[in-house]
Amino acid sequence: MNTVVRTLRHTFFSGLLVVLPILLSIAFIAWLFRIAESIFGGIPRLLLPVGWHFPGLGILCAVVVILLVGAFMHAGTFNRLVDRGERLLVRIPIVKTLYQGVRDLLGFFSSTGKSGDLKHAVLVELQESVHVIGFVTTDCAEEDFPELRHRGEEGNIIAVYIQTSYQLGGYTIYLPASRVRRLDIPVEDALSVALTANMKRPRRVQRRTSG
Repeated sequence: MNTVVRTLRHTFFSGLLVVLPILLSIAFIAWLFRIAESIFGGIPRLLLPVGWHFPGLGILCAVVVILLVGAFMHAGTFNRLVDRGERLLVRIPIVKTLYQGVRDLLGFFSSTGKSGDLKHAVLVELQESVHVIGFVTTDCAEEDFPELRHRGEEGNIIAVYIQTSYQLGGYTIYLPASRVRRLDIPVEDALSVALTANMKRPRRVQRRTSG
């Protein structure tokens, strides 16, 4: 009886690990679509004749607006207007926290992000035979913080972001480049390994195991 219960429990959780992420992803996408439809759905109703509106037109309008804003960001005048608007937003206490948090988070995961761009994955040696996965964000941190340079120290001081498991939090450490060893895997793979506490193995290991 105990064997049957353990088998059923193992089978249930194996299926749950597959089904639950799919359901949560679908629910999140559906939520985003509802938000976009509710915010941008009124624009087509004002511009189009009665009866021309159909579900999903608000989402299409949102995509067009985002593309236009992205294109206008290359224009100097529009960019300056956005900067002025941001300066006004960051003066409002609650709005400042929400706005900067969302912007920093999107910039962190965006391939076009500047300050949040993860250059490559590395192994950081905390002590002898103890390592942690990190992500280099700056190759010359001493240019921003000259205080990091110690007398007689050779090589660049780099900034490495350490991602904690199962959450978006983490911390940044500064250390000589000689203290890290570059990993020969994509940043996305290393980030996935760090986030899941190494329960999701790198694709190169998965391919070698399956082969």
